[in-house]
Formats: sequence, C-alpha cells, structure tokens
Amino acid sequence: MKQKRWLAFLWFAADLAILAASALFKWQRWVELPQGSYLPTLMREHWAGTPVLVTNLAGMLSFFLTSLVIYFLLPRTLRSIGGAPARRGGVIRAALLGLFTGLLVFFIVLSSAVGSGTFPFAMVVLALVLLASVVGMVALELRIGAWLAALAGWPESSPAIHLLMAVLVLYPFTILPAIGGLFMVIYVLFGLGTVVLARVNVLYPWNHELPHSNEKQLEKELTE
Repeated sequence: MKQKRWLAFLWFAADLAILAASALFKWQRWVELPQGSYLPTLMREHWAGTPVLVTNLAGMLSFFLTSLVIYFLLPRTLRSIGGAPARRGGVIRAALLGLFTGLLVFFIVLSSAVGSGTFPFAMVVLALVLLASVVGMVALELRIGAWLAALAGWPESSPAIHLLMAVLVLYPFTILPAIGGLFMVIYVLFGLGTVVLARVNVLYPWNHELPHSNEKQLEKELTE
C-alpha cells in the first residue's frame, strides 16, 4: 500500500511540475498559431497580460466545476458508463468505437456541407456527439479519481474528491505544447467510445435508462 501511495504522490508531483513549467516558460495554446486565424486572435486579445498560471488554474477550475455539475445530474449513469472499459478488452474496444464514431460524425458533417438542407441536421448530430463525449470524459474522471483515491488510501472519499483528483492529474497534460492538443483529442474520442461501449454492452433499447452499476463491486475492484 505504501508503494501505491508513493505512486500517487509522484503522479501529482509530475502534474505540479508541468503547471510550474507552463508558468515559467509561458506555454500557451494559441500564441504560436497563425496571426490571421480569427479565433486565436480573439483568444490572444482576451489573454493579453494575463499570467499563464492564472489561465491554467482557471481552466482547471472550470473543468472541475463542469464535471461536478454533470455528476450531480447523472450520478448513477456515470458510474455505469465508467465501468464499461473495465471489462476484458474494454479499453481497446472503447478506443476503436470512439475513433470510428468520430470518423462517422466527420463524414456526416462533411457530406452535409454539400447540401444546405441537411446541414442543420448535421449540426444537431455534432452537438449531441460532443455532449456524449463530455459525459464519457466525466465518467472516466470519476473512475480514474476513485482509482487514485484507492491508491492514496482514501477509498471512502466522496465522488467530488474523486473528480478533483482526476482533474488535477489529467488537466496538466492538456497544456503541454503540441502533445496537449493530441492528448485532448484522444481523451475526447475515448470518452465518446466509452459511452457507445456502455450502450453496446446492455441488453436494453437505446431509450432505456442504463442499469445501475454495483457500487460495492466497483469499490472492491478499485481496492484490489
């Protein structure tokens, strides 16, 4: 157990080092993008004079609060979704499903650009897929946070603590130069794949609520 606690401590220390390096070297997501790009220009004007550490901490706080609100709305559903990749081969299947679903949505949006009549429909589909991705990401945060809490010796801590621990661990990787954007894309696709996998693995119609996960079994798996 002490070795596991040291592992959790080293993980958090690495994240703090990333945050410190971002403040020291002034890493920004948008600064190096082309000057003619409209959205980065707005971001650059908005962030002018704002310390990098402040923007990163604000982003981390908004990430955590968004996750907390989604958990408040869908607590049991998130537990069911988060347990899907834990099954045998679940990680690979979730990754592949996320990739294939993302490509499918991309082709839907691309084909709808040809015909103006289907473009609003494609935008609705895109919005729903993005919402599903966010739900899947929060479900993964809950699972990762519970695993970290078990490593640290706090298996009985609240879900809010689990979400906070997951955000503290995951968010710093999104601010790494070049790699951060790739990490975020992979995380979004994996969250989407997790939601699809959770639906594929249940013998219910799609309009049926997901069955509630066995919380005692989940806690047992996390503490093993």
